[in-house]
Amino acid sequence: MEQKRILLAEDSREIRTYFCRRIRQYFDGIIDVAVDGQELLNLLTVQTYDLVLTDLCMPFMDADEVLQSGKDRLGGTPIFVMTAINEDRLNEIEAKIRNIGVNLRDILVKPLTVTDIRSALGEIK
Repeated sequence: MEQKRILLAEDSREIRTYFCRRIRQYFDGIIDVAVDGQELLNLLTVQTYDLVLTDLCMPFMDADEVLQSGKDRLGGTPIFVMTAINEDRLNEIEAKIRNIGVNLRDILVKPLTVTDIRSALGEIK
């Protein structure tokens, strides 16, 4: 059986390291990491994922731009977008991403909790 695979996109090394450690506590599959939007798009074009966990605002391309460009490769892959953006803009951001036509499961506001991470991992089929 093929191992499950997660794509984690986060430009902050500190946050990326924290997420990888937390994910490892509950997931024994493969974690691919992107450090910017361009790398996220590149990985989406060469690999299929069981879950995408991405920061909204990243260097080179933000997540919404990447999801728009890579939506044909995503199929029904569950997507969680992380952001530290003001909560009053969450509905606007969510509507924008949902209009792209990807399987957005949730927008998670940083700092994420272990419960947020476990909830995202629960979407892996």
